Amino acid sequence: MKITFSVQGSEEYPYTVSFNKSDDGLIATCDCNAALNGMHCKHRLRILQGSREGIISKNLDKVEIVKSWYPGSSIETAVIDLEKAEEEFKTYRNKIHRLKTNVAICLVGKNGK
Repeated sequence: MKITFSVQGSEEYPYTVSFNKSDDGLIATCDCNAALNGMHCKHRLRILQGSREGIISKNLDKVEIVKSWYPGSSIETAVIDLEKAEEEFKTYRNKIHRLKTNVAICLVGKNGK
């Protein structure tokens, strides 16, 4: 089953966002610059997560169908993995900041001189 939406993004002309559900899984495509350059795009993810933001086509009722395809999909797994990695990155970025501060303190001595 294939469902396609027109989504108004940052460009003058709307993007075409399509979802194709088959026995082999779920495929989501978009013709925005991010997607065309092999990056993830917010248009596909928003719709998969149930958002109707930016959709200008007359099939808003189809968002719920697409949303029902998301749980358990390889896309959901990949998004969960990405979110975990982003949290780990944030933790390490904060740790690096604290360590750099400590190095700066050590460079000037305990009394700051």
